[in-house]
Amino acid sequence: MKPARSLLPVVTVGLLGALPYLPSLSGDFVNYDDPYLVQRNRVLTEGRLTDLFDPTSGREALGSEFLPLRDLSWALELRLLGAQVPLGPREAQVLRTTNALLYGLACALAFAFLWRLFEAPRGPERSRAAWWAAAAFALHPVHAESVAWISGRKDVLAAVFVFATLLAYLRARAAPRSVLWLELCALLAACACLSKSTSTALPFLLLAVEVLDPGARRDPWSRRLLRIAPTFLVCAAAATLAAWVGRATGVGRGLDFVALLARLPDLALKDLVVLRHYLVLSFAPVEVRINHPTLLAALDPAGGLARHAALAALALGPLAFLLLRSHRRLPRFAALWFLGGLLPVLNLIPFSQWVADRFLCLPVLGPCALLAWVLVWLARRRPRLAQTLALSFLCVWGLRTGLRARDFRDSFALWEAQLRVEPGDPLAQEHLGRAYLRRGLEGRSRQDVERAAQLLAESVRGFARARPTNPGHAFEAAFLLAQARAALGAPREALLAGLAAHEALLRPGAVLSPQQGAVRGAALARTLKLLANELERRGDPADRPLIERARAALAALEPVR
Repeated sequence: MKPARSLLPVVTVGLLGALPYLPSLSGDFVNYDDPYLVQRNRVLTEGRLTDLFDPTSGREALGSEFLPLRDLSWALELRLLGAQVPLGPREAQVLRTTNALLYGLACALAFAFLWRLFEAPRGPERSRAAWWAAAAFALHPVHAESVAWISGRKDVLAAVFVFATLLAYLRARAAPRSVLWLELCALLAACACLSKSTSTALPFLLLAVEVLDPGARRDPWSRRLLRIAPTFLVCAAAATLAAWVGRATGVGRGLDFVALLARLPDLALKDLVVLRHYLVLSFAPVEVRINHPTLLAALDPAGGLARHAALAALALGPLAFLLLRSHRRLPRFAALWFLGGLLPVLNLIPFSQWVADRFLCLPVLGPCALLAWVLVWLARRRPRLAQTLALSFLCVWGLRTGLRARDFRDSFALWEAQLRVEPGDPLAQEHLGRAYLRRGLEGRSRQDVERAAQLLAESVRGFARARPTNPGHAFEAAFLLAQARAALGAPREALLAGLAAHEALLRPGAVLSPQQGAVRGAALARTLKLLANELERRGDPADRPLIERARAALAALEPVR
């Protein structure tokens, strides 16, 4: 095939991936991490670029993660624009356009990778399988959060480096006597890990490649593992560094094997629920959303979680059996890619968030490849039916992706869409109220904040009844309720919620590390002090016992801080 003609499908897939995001390019920043990560972040516009690569420097302004390539891409872009904080709509539109271009490049590289990987089925079947898998990946709605959300830059940037790594690895397999491609593979893997830490799953993705295609000479596994070794060492070092930074900033804690063994049964139950959710979302992305903070927190560990995990095992068990027993390599590749890609987010090292649609950014390629395999099989028997099904999938997914991308054009659209999917989400209600407040619509803002306070109060009561539930979630709900009550001009009710937050903070498991305890304790202490002083200025004798409780709580917070 001529070079120009071989590039045409690659460019087509890249444009196809970027197409649904055109309506979102004219959007603004949204009040979901964008303000502190980008819009008002002076580190990006005024700080030294070398500090971005220093893991020992303060990472709070950069999301408490060590992702220097993501931060560097933002900093260079903003400095080329001559931007000053706070950033405005013009900068937001440029950053959104860059996200879409990076995603288009990632989709093009994904197609090139699949084209080379699917060389076993010769002729039109190869192009059909690669095209359908890459197109399904490019149009999948779970990517909307990563592409249309400015703070999702790490996902699309990491995807570019991950697929570049995989292409370099395929070249290394084709030229076994040259170590240059393996060195390039390790370098690109390092870039991927410095863009997003979940790229440390790359060795498992390379393992999936070896399962699908053992090579023309059918190399022994010892030689295959030796090829993966440089990338594995790079990813292991990056994972260690990410865990160290997370422990230092309080986002997570290091891997404790003794503690991991103790919590393994509970972890397995929760991961079964998560995997079932991800599997359904991969093939039927109907209700995409920002995150799922109540997916596990709302389950009763004594009964509800076990029941949901049993249902997940019934759903996943037969599928796993069929994939393992299949004589076809592609189903095994899809399963290993899917599970291996999700391994960094299965909470072996505890973090604050269990589930998010964007965690599927890379793993969803496995289900897309499996779907393409089924369509190729069907095309041998019923070609018109296969083509109709493929086009239907792509059109429906592309339309859903475009609609989801429009949700991210501003804060109002984002949180209203979230409340349509999850009407009882107090965080969405509060964010929507804050968006109206910044717009100057105080009446509408008060309604949303009042609704958020009601939902948070229900959450606090629920956490009080189910004491085994994660105390960290109980603290967040009570602390947010205190802030909402204070915004509504009810300091007494706000102080009561703050004291409930203090009680949850002191319970075991409420913090992942001493650093996180210090951050939460300091924020709560400031709130309690302000509210206690407000009540003291009012001079109502009935408030005196409550003020004394607040003073005692402030004294008790000193060891936590």
